[in-house]
Amino acid sequence: MTKATAQTMHKIFFKKRHTRTLIVVAFFVVLGLYAINRAHNLLHGADIRINNITDGAVVTESLVTISGKANNATFFSINDRQVFVSENYDFAEKVLLLPGYNVLTLKGEDKFGKKAITNVRIVYEPITPEGDETITSISMSKDYGKENN
Repeated sequence: MTKATAQTMHKIFFKKRHTRTLIVVAFFVVLGLYAINRAHNLLHGADIRINNITDGAVVTESLVTISGKANNATFFSINDRQVFVSENYDFAEKVLLLPGYNVLTLKGEDKFGKKAITNVRIVYEPITPEGDETITSISMSKDYGKENN
């Protein structure tokens, strides 16, 4: 083998070695970025987003549907009543409101115990027909509940 051939072989081998090293490093960088992206959901826990009602909304119907996403939640509840979430983390639940100010507490918990809590304040103002009187207070007499002799 001549000296020129040996030098050419050395250059090719040296070049291939750097190429292999570069490919291996690039592979591990991509793998690391992918792992960080996937771990993001685990690190941040549950996330609750409501689609159809905003905080402080005023509604005229007593029955409202709350819908949205409870990302990464393995347990989800509205006012401590369990609500089932789809595989895509979507939820939709009907809630009956009382006249006036209502607070709905949405809680989500992921499989590691990290919790997310969101409060939604809704004011329900029922519409009454004109001329219709509604009872705003009830007074009771002092004799209520006593036996008549």
